[in-house]
Amino acid sequence: MLAARMYESFFGLSDLPFRLTPDPRYLFMSAKHREAFAHLVYGIREGSGFVAITGEVGAGKTTLIRTLLADHASEVTVASIVNPVLTSTELLQTINAELGLPSRSTSRKELTEELAGFLKSNRAAGRRTVIIVDEAQDLDPVVMEQLRLLTNLETETEKLLQVVLVGQPELHGLLQRHDLRQLNQRVTERWHLDKLDRDEAMEYVRHRLRVAGAATDLVDPKALETLYRYTGGVPRLLNILGHRSLLVAFTRSRGRVGIDEVRTAARELGYSAVAAESSGVAWGRVAGWTAGLAACALVAFVMVNQLGRDDEPRARKARGAELRAAAAAQPEGDRQAAAAVAGMAASDSPEPAAASTAAPGGAVPEADALTPAAPVAVAAPASPGDAAALASLTAAPVYDVAVADYSRLLQAWGATVLAPADLPGASLNFEQAATARGLRYAALDLDLPLLSRLDVPAMVEVASTPGAEPHYLLLRTIDAARSQVRFGSGPSLSFAAFGAAWNGRAHIVFRDPEELHFEMAPGAGGPSVRKLQGLLASVGVLDASPNGRYDDRTENAVRRFQESHQAPVDGVAGPLTQVLLYNSLARFERPTLAPGSGVQPARAQGKP
Repeated sequence: MLAARMYESFFGLSDLPFRLTPDPRYLFMSAKHREAFAHLVYGIREGSGFVAITGEVGAGKTTLIRTLLADHASEVTVASIVNPVLTSTELLQTINAELGLPSRSTSRKELTEELAGFLKSNRAAGRRTVIIVDEAQDLDPVVMEQLRLLTNLETETEKLLQVVLVGQPELHGLLQRHDLRQLNQRVTERWHLDKLDRDEAMEYVRHRLRVAGAATDLVDPKALETLYRYTGGVPRLLNILGHRSLLVAFTRSRGRVGIDEVRTAARELGYSAVAAESSGVAWGRVAGWTAGLAACALVAFVMVNQLGRDDEPRARKARGAELRAAAAAQPEGDRQAAAAVAGMAASDSPEPAAASTAAPGGAVPEADALTPAAPVAVAAPASPGDAAALASLTAAPVYDVAVADYSRLLQAWGATVLAPADLPGASLNFEQAATARGLRYAALDLDLPLLSRLDVPAMVEVASTPGAEPHYLLLRTIDAARSQVRFGSGPSLSFAAFGAAWNGRAHIVFRDPEELHFEMAPGAGGPSVRKLQGLLASVGVLDASPNGRYDDRTENAVRRFQESHQAPVDGVAGPLTQVLLYNSLARFERPTLAPGSGVQPARAQGKP
């Protein structure tokens, strides 16, 4: 701290410019932050339920909220939840304690009655009550439902409680859960805070230095560019690297930060330049990584097989032989690594049992046991060969099949296969693995005709017999001429057999080049809505200029589009509608379910 104080004096500063605490004085209102702030203000003044603000770590979400509270302190009473890892009872206790109410009771009924009385009196005094939940992506779904129930506290004309959920992008996935659909429908304002672009990042650094009292530009323009390259425009990383760069300049008795000071600071922090690489350059490296990725795939599948239910030494030796054969095709370095792993698989050491099917965060996403939305029309009854094909598809353990076929699905989109890092504790989280590769994930309830119109490869839940545990299989082809579907591992089923074995649940991944980010509904607003409106105009269902508001014209356009594609007509632009929109425009490449084409990789966009 002494060194920091010394550099303040040395540079003529009145304060440390790059503190990591969310000080509203230092809020830099980029265009993204201004729009997010405007929607926060609108959401709170409207007081109609939930507001959701998402953004990457360090994007400035908490600072934005603190500024909002400071600006509206006279009209808003706030309960802040900074540790969301709570039970439903602890949530109520924390809210009441924040509002100065009795909070020691363990009766949710008593705690809710205390809160309801306060909300009514507070509103009568002309003030709104707002609960702000930071790191909301860590909330238990049961606690989320408790929050929804609290927003039922209302008068005849208005809600008494407003909830603001602030979290990382995973919050969006949490809100998409089937059991939280009622809460998701109550989110009237959504916003995603992206990283700063190059010009914004440079102005961000200058802004913080000015607020701290800098009389001159303390950072060379080329050094500002270097700061951006090493941080990718993430405000928190800019703060950390900016602070260290000033310290380096101070220790060298230099009155201005140059490129060398930034590079030295980055090296000390272990940063590497990220913003200077275009996605094209990054994708170009994939070819050079192919052999290494293949080896990673081998390691992933060995891990899966080591977790299989079959403990027979003969089976382990057979798997080891297969892996050694596959390893022989790899370059020398990767071949040695793969062969060593294959030898481990063939050893006689005991193997642990496979992980059972679990909810997201468990082995594979939870099956909702839903039936197709409509009967599947079939051209012929199930053939005698269907039983053998279905038995073949579901012979291996659920976990093994899910990992193998999900890797194939990722490859279809030009992404890397699953690696050991994607399978912590022998678990597979579809959404987490997709997000790590720059893909969106969605779980949908469909029938076969709608799945065919969606026309992207999908993981479908198929049971070998009624009531059996479903397997997660990659459906890669729908052949209407032959009334067959084909799976990632090769076997085919007739429409009749598939319709009997499938529970109607499909898990898809897709690229989101327009960064729509989440499901949008009437009342939403922001850049994502503006981009949605642009897509609707491109397909000819919206003739109004994009305004960033999910108004009646936008809702009607969505309904017209849904109706034209024989999709559920609800006026909500969810993942299904978004994928159909992308599919309707030739500029967005994708893998398809067309016979003969299989699942060919789409052109890479974003993170491989």
